[in-house]
Amino acid sequence: MRKIKILLLISLVMAISLLLCSCPCYPSLFKWNITSVTGEITFINGNSARISRSHYRTETHPLAVHQGMTYLDIKWNNKVIFKPLDSDEELIGIYEVDYHTDYRTFFTITFENGEKTENGNAATHGLDPRDINPFHAYMTFEFRGMVYSFCVGYDEDTLTEKEYEEDYERFISNLRSEDNMLQKGNIELHSSGARIYADFLYNNREYDELYREGLILRVLQLTSDNQLIMLDELKEGKCMFVHYVYYDHDYSNTKMREGYVIYYIDPLQ
Repeated sequence: MRKIKILLLISLVMAISLLLCSCPCYPSLFKWNITSVTGEITFINGNSARISRSHYRTETHPLAVHQGMTYLDIKWNNKVIFKPLDSDEELIGIYEVDYHTDYRTFFTITFENGEKTENGNAATHGLDPRDINPFHAYMTFEFRGMVYSFCVGYDEDTLTEKEYEEDYERFISNLRSEDNMLQKGNIELHSSGARIYADFLYNNREYDELYREGLILRVLQLTSDNQLIMLDELKEGKCMFVHYVYYDHDYSNTKMREGYVIYYIDPLQ
């Protein structure tokens, strides 16, 4: 009788361990939500870097993504419906498992037009007594040079279209308030590029060359009716800006980069 109790206890411990551990992911069981899209961007000063659009805007990362901009639907028969970011296409394909490990599923999606995803992997994570959501899952793959990350259960890491609009209003209000990271500056154009002059000395210099090698440069205009527009050129004159350090991931190594986000903020109507 004692041996039976010991065996039952061991079985119970193993069952709980399986719940607490990760296991292979069966993607047709879930509704996938976008968390981020990362890709190489060439800026107006000619430099390039990998930049992510995620679920939350900051002064240094002013673009976000919501569940309607790009979506992924995997059916029970492994048929896939996928909308790439910044595209009106809706691609149809087949989800094919490459192989399983203890906790990850490696996969490829082959679309009807012949294109395929790369570096696809997914996993589910088991029961966590500290979390009200008993199961979590993630999926990531590369397509047309961009890395897409989707999740299940991490509601705080993804935005519905309504939440996206609410976050946009919060962000615009923050840009127009005194409680933000922005500094006052002035742009001066010259024959080989542009300089930004700050109202204070930064790193013992009162201006910075915006076309110097490696510098990340994004330029936006907040219009009088609160539309945030990405610009493809600098304008001479007053601006607001944030200067920051960015870690550029390119799979082989991580590089520390400097960046500027420059805002031209028009007065409200």
